[in-house]
Amino acid sequence: MAWNYVIGELHIDTTIYGNMFVVDLEDVDKRIIENLHRVRRIMRARIELAISRHCDGIDPDNLFGWEGNAAGLHLTPENQLDYNRYLANVAHENGLAIGLSDDREQLSDLVGDFDFAIINLSCVDFSLECHKYKPFFDARKPVFNIHSVSSIAEGHQKQDEICSSSKRPHDMNTIIKHDYTNWKLAC
Repeated sequence: MAWNYVIGELHIDTTIYGNMFVVDLEDVDKRIIENLHRVRRIMRARIELAISRHCDGIDPDNLFGWEGNAAGLHLTPENQLDYNRYLANVAHENGLAIGLSDDREQLSDLVGDFDFAIINLSCVDFSLECHKYKPFFDARKPVFNIHSVSSIAEGHQKQDEICSSSKRPHDMNTIIKHDYTNWKLAC
């Protein structure tokens, strides 16, 4: 569920984002965190939207606002843990699985709260940070590496490249999607 779809569908008050023209969706992420109560209300509505669409799980993205002050809001690691756990609790209260994306530094703290992890692309592409997902591997929870491609041919090429890579952790599940259709390949 991307911001651009959900903002329109939920008729969210754009004053939350301030007086800005949204060019980059990351700008929305930075602005929206400024009011955590509103953010939580919006995210609860997004989770309810997933339920109404009969989703089995959700994958909220960009859950690392505190790392290197990425959001520009001086969030603490504790702020991030609290917010991430809030999302996990709301998902579970509504019978949804939830994945943890991007918050590599807090994986060991959050492994008990999340059902699966979405691995950072740099892990496989550059052999970096794969070891940080060890808490999920050790807990026997799925770790997914998701790539979106623009054509079926590109998907098969990516599948050959990734699935045969010695850099790919053997426990990791790779899913290659053609845009946002039901077509997919896996290792």
